[in-house]
Amino acid sequence: MTTPTLSTRPRYMTRPNTAPDPTPAAAPSLDGGAGHDAGVGPDSVTGFMQAFGAAQMRAETLMKIVAADHGIGVSDLRALYFVHGGTDVTPRELAAYLELSSGSVTSLVDRMTDAGFLDRAAHPTDRRSSVLVIAPDGVALIEGEIGYYLEVFDGLASRPELAVVTTALAELANSMTRHAAARSAGASSASA
Repeated sequence: MTTPTLSTRPRYMTRPNTAPDPTPAAAPSLDGGAGHDAGVGPDSVTGFMQAFGAAQMRAETLMKIVAADHGIGVSDLRALYFVHGGTDVTPRELAAYLELSSGSVTSLVDRMTDAGFLDRAAHPTDRRSSVLVIAPDGVALIEGEIGYYLEVFDGLASRPELAVVTTALAELANSMTRHAAARSAGASSASA
């Protein structure tokens, strides 16, 4: 198995060079590098999409590395972040977030409880349910990783355009939420 690195590209994005011409035309690149099409710059929507795609791929790879460093899976790490950021998170909510079956989430929670990262507690209003809480080892892991991510983002805080990028990413997240809801509603009505 290949150890992921921040420059690893998914295999489906890598194509063998089968062109007979040794200097084929440059294909559009999602790596934010010099492979941009002519006329595509950082101030264009296409340039933003390419930069976002590159950041997203590298964030996924970084999450794999972080999870492997702690001897857990990516879903386990995502579960810790979700529970850490929530209040009274139930296993059902975690299952919905991770898009896993209840049985898979039960196994994940059992594994993370046995490892000392999560605990179960009584639900404050529903005695038939439980909530997930971060155990001390889980808090230490998350706080350590927050420190690591601050290092990853080091240098950005002093850049004057940080507020613009932050606003743009928040607007992008809102737009994605709206479009996903509309597409999901359209798919639901088309299948009815």
